[in-house]
Amino acid sequence: NKGQYVTALEKISPDEGSSFHLMVNPRLNDFFFWHFHPELELVFIDQASGTRHVGDHISGYVGSDLVLMGSYIPHLNFDYGVQSDYEKTVLHLQEDFLSDMVEKTPEFFAFRTLFKDAQHGVAFGEEVKKAVGPRLKRLGTLSGFAQFLEVLNILQLLASTTDKMLLHPEPYQNGIHRKEQ
Repeated sequence: NKGQYVTALEKISPDEGSSFHLMVNPRLNDFFFWHFHPELELVFIDQASGTRHVGDHISGYVGSDLVLMGSYIPHLNFDYGVQSDYEKTVLHLQEDFLSDMVEKTPEFFAFRTLFKDAQHGVAFGEEVKKAVGPRLKRLGTLSGFAQFLEVLNILQLLASTTDKMLLHPEPYQNGIHRKEQ
């Protein structure tokens, strides 16, 4: 029941000199953080089993999880209650990330579908996790333009796969109006 949760609007700023925000191994496993934000969020958690709680969708994951969530979808931190020695990478993309390019540049057209799917919440399968997980983990070792190019490569892999599951049959509608947010 959504009424049982306090939903917090998280304020996220891009990293300095970057168009996105990267967090490597934020440790929140003892903290129940039910939150939302305008940014798209890509989460990879490895060496962990836990609960995937995105919008109204609740399920378990085993070993690892890779999920893309669209703007304003409330979600629980994926490491809540995890006791293993896990690794987690969280990538936040601005709500309008590449918006002009996605609309006008043929090489980015596949991102249109990916970003639309994100509004449902998307969980990716084992093969995608094996391909994308290590790349996400290495993002923090890159800087500047190399990091930006790798984000594009990761998004291209996600956009081109069929090894995925939409978490909601329709785009998720946050029950809180944007003015209230």
